[in-house]
This record gives sequence, C-alpha cells and structure tokens, in this order.
Amino acid sequence: LEQDADIVIFLYRDKYYDENSEKGDNAEVLIRKHRNGSVGTVELQFIGELTQFRDVEFRDMGPEQ
Repeated sequence: LEQDADIVIFLYRDKYYDENSEKGDNAEVLIRKHRNGSVGTVELQFIGELTQFRDVEFRDMGPEQ
C-alpha cells in the first residue's frame, strides 16, 4: 500500500461506535498519506438521513428564489 497509493484517506464517526459521543453527528476525514500534499484531519457534519457530508459551517439557505 505504501508504494502503490498516492493518497490514503479514512472516514471516522465517533457516534457510530459510541452513541453518547460528545462529537454528535460530526465525522472526521483522516488524510494519512498524501504523496504530493499535506496530511491531517478535516471535520465534517454527517447528515445520516441523506447519507451526506457537509462542511461543519454549512448553512442551508433554503430554495433559491
């Protein structure tokens, strides 16, 4: 894997393993290998009903007028 993959990314949702998680429905994108970039963690909001991930700061403004 080390030599073949350019990018290795994991998704982690604490609430999946612990219903009482303080992180709520947020998920973490763990970038563990990036051959031409940086590694780190990005937090996202998980919308289970839609199976969708959004920026934590996302604000739905409703339908366009």
